Amino acid sequence: MARIKRAVVALGCLAAGLCLQAYRPAGRTPPPEAVAAAPAVDMVDPAPASPPPAPTETPYRLVLAALPREAFPDVQQQGSTLSVRYRIDHWMFNDAAGRSAFDRNAAQIVPDLFARFPLVDTVGIEADAATVDIRGHKGRAVAASVEFSRRTAAGIRWEAIDTASIEQLADAAWYGRGFERTP
Repeated sequence: MARIKRAVVALGCLAAGLCLQAYRPAGRTPPPEAVAAAPAVDMVDPAPASPPPAPTETPYRLVLAALPREAFPDVQQQGSTLSVRYRIDHWMFNDAAGRSAFDRNAAQIVPDLFARFPLVDTVGIEADAATVDIRGHKGRAVAASVEFSRRTAAGIRWEAIDTASIEQLADAAWYGRGFERTP
């Protein structure tokens, strides 16, 4: 078996040598300026492949950076409108915690989307939660939603807002039963 392997290796080396000879005829050397201008090529180890280009930033990646994977974010774009929908169950210790988390997430996602995607004119965010009706059937329903236009969002100092005021700042806002605030 070892003799067969050596024979195969020898044939491979012989074939490689013949190929090199065919590349440069015997007795003839290239002129020095051609050698200096020719790129260096390593025949033994090929150069490592360059890393793939960095993926372009997408709205989905931006939302995924702001929300945990357990929220199962879904981002859709129709024309100049971006719609973000995610599950708020991850934050639903009680209704107040869910509402606070929704407002905080909206205050983080909306300005980032407008800043990084100039062709977007409207951003809508919906959070859905698990429900159980009086007959015990399980389902999902929208618990809260907000919508901002670029014009409205441009007039807000996002770093200084109280997240409880998201409802008053948005172009449109809706909160399901249990999420509405009482004065």
